[in-house]
Amino acid sequence: MLRDAAADAVSVSRKDVESQLRKVADPCSLRAKMPLDVLSMGLISDLKIDGACVRMNLVLTDPTCLFGGEISDAIQTAVLQLPGVETVEVGFDTEEIWTPDRLAPEAARVFWPNRPR
Repeated sequence: MLRDAAADAVSVSRKDVESQLRKVADPCSLRAKMPLDVLSMGLISDLKIDGACVRMNLVLTDPTCLFGGEISDAIQTAVLQLPGVETVEVGFDTEEIWTPDRLAPEAARVFWPNRPR
């Protein structure tokens, strides 16, 4: 996805991109009334920033997930809001299988509050 106007000559940081990704909710977690973002869910892999281009892959929780396009669009919209970002490329990682081990520690506590650590 391309931004309409040319971006300012601003360096984009990984921290800023991750902050935007934390604003993108995983649709299934919303439906389960346990809202988690795509980063906490462990759905993002191979995040790379190359100048004004941000690239990443999306690891779906299920290969038949119907929300892949919706999640990809939401990621592009969120990351394009950053000054200095001109393009956002979201691919689908079909080699990696999502497992609960990909959950961030805070997300795992939401799913398994009484899980022994």
